Amino acid sequence: MDDREQEYLDVLNQKLKALLTILKLTEQTKVTGEGDEDQLYQEAENYATLYERRANIITKIEEFDKIIANHINNGIEEDKKIAAESKTLADKMKSAVKSVTELDKKNMAASEKLMGFLKGNIKKMRDGRGVNNAYIDMQGASSGNYFDSSN
Repeated sequence: MDDREQEYLDVLNQKLKALLTILKLTEQTKVTGEGDEDQLYQEAENYATLYERRANIITKIEEFDKIIANHINNGIEEDKKIAAESKTLADKMKSAVKSVTELDKKNMAASEKLMGFLKGNIKKMRDGRGVNNAYIDMQGASSGNYFDSSN
């Protein structure tokens, strides 16, 4: 196996590892959309943190995909051994993606409840800001005397 073939298999393995990390993060994302206010805030914060970590990994996967596509365009899979190994890795990747997709569907349904809660709180904050603004002194108002200089 030459360096080019080894690099190709290494990138495939790195992509698989990244997909398995996303699967692990997705499994950790337990969205219920239920509980008291503190629990819902904590759930939203955890969801956002895990989502951000997933987004960073997806960026790396996109870079791996570019490298993989370059190798495929250069005929790397013409070697039967390389083709067989890459197929095995691709099957594992497909399995991980399928699992992530299924978990995401479950989490998405529960996150709708969470989003409703957050939207309600944003509306309350906006309404409160409007009430608070009613009590702020008008800028430019003064308690001083005004003089008529036209006399």
